[in-house]
Amino acid sequence: MTRSLLMALGVVALSHTVMASEAPPTGGASRVITGTRPGSAKGERLLVFGTDEQAANAAFAAAFAEIDRIERLVSEWVPESDITRLNAAAGRAAVPVAPETFALLQRGKEVSRLSHGAFAGTWAALSSAWDFSPTGGPRKAPEVPRVLEQQKLVDDEGLVLDEANKTARLARVGMAVGLGGIASGYALDRALAVLAEHGFDNALAFSGGDIAVHGQKGTEPWRVGLQDPRGEGYFAMLPLRDQAIGTSGDYERFFEVDGVRYHHILDPRTGFPARGCRAVSVVARDGVTADALATAVFVLGPEAGMALVESQADIEAVIVDESNQVLVSSGLRQALLTVHPPTP
Repeated sequence: MTRSLLMALGVVALSHTVMASEAPPTGGASRVITGTRPGSAKGERLLVFGTDEQAANAAFAAAFAEIDRIERLVSEWVPESDITRLNAAAGRAAVPVAPETFALLQRGKEVSRLSHGAFAGTWAALSSAWDFSPTGGPRKAPEVPRVLEQQKLVDDEGLVLDEANKTARLARVGMAVGLGGIASGYALDRALAVLAEHGFDNALAFSGGDIAVHGQKGTEPWRVGLQDPRGEGYFAMLPLRDQAIGTSGDYERFFEVDGVRYHHILDPRTGFPARGCRAVSVVARDGVTADALATAVFVLGPEAGMALVESQADIEAVIVDESNQVLVSSGLRQALLTVHPPTP
């Protein structure tokens, strides 16, 4: 989510005196030091607050290697990943998976139950019915019968997990798992853990629409911007300490046909893009929770989504609904700094 990245980093720059490009030589005053993951489509970036640029670069390399490892483990786009093997075996045998993969699948099922199916790890059965890629060719209205047929294969209860043997099985041929709505947050959690192992306890990690932070930026909290769903820049800012924020929006991957916006956040219960929200940002104690609940709340819509947020301890949210109204959970109302109303 490039625009979100630029805005998030812009807020960091505005709330601190220097960025890495402006930093004094190694050994000077503490400052923000930045590292970018080479060749990343998601624009992963890591920030630490410290003095030693050489040590920071070594920490960045280790943290990005950890992100690479997780991607190889759970991405459905990587041959031989746990998820690729699981999807290939749908309707047949159980597949042994790594403990981390098993934990993510398990967590996904928990969020699915909590959200009454608004989040579903088995949403990926719908991917063949939609194409939101920039090179998708001429756009046309969806083939409703095809979408409805694929939706029948979305069934998290049909994802069978064996705790004792650490295996996973998809009950029917054609079912498929995609962990994009939860694995990104996990990768950020792990990246922060690696940075801490290298001595950087004050750090920020960014990927796509997700940000996770440890500690603070000097004497201040980290500050992140919330992307304006229909305009450039951010419409609000939030301070974060030892928290993560996951964002789902209808503005990153979409196309329009006859005035109807079709975006990539699909309601697994219907097979079609979720309606009711333009953007949802969820704040939680860890990236996995923030990532998954941002999707779930977006799909549930503003009223049911905010009710879910308010029912959970240590979970907060900011929602921009389809009428451009901003809803803020009770725990963020004092912390949220509105820069301007979202663009109509």
